Amino acid sequence: MSASALSQRWEQILVNVFRDIFMGVHGECVDSETFRGFRLLAVDETAVSIPRNPKPDSFVLHSGAPNGYNQLHMTPLYDILNKVYLEAAIQLEPQKDEIGAFVLFVFLCYDRGSNENTEL
Repeated sequence: MSASALSQRWEQILVNVFRDIFMGVHGECVDSETFRGFRLLAVDETAVSIPRNPKPDSFVLHSGAPNGYNQLHMTPLYDILNKVYLEAAIQLEPQKDEIGAFVLFVFLCYDRGSNENTEL
């Protein structure tokens, strides 16, 4: 698939496709390194600029950028010792919720831990 084809059909791609790809790749990783039995995780966030289009909800307009721009806000959860991303929350920049993303990660990690314990 070419970059041009992807950009032309972007709106037709279901958001779950990217999550399924991410989780499929992550499923191949072996998370074995710990520090005194604990996993060391890091959370950070970044803004991702996307092509300018004033129609989507990702459009940001303020006095510092009179023409506006489009951005997404990404918050990844990274396993430092195993060098793998565990989760990623992608939100529209104007509606970003960093605390909400962190709370989501806590619940997802708790659910994974509960599932791992019940499968033993």
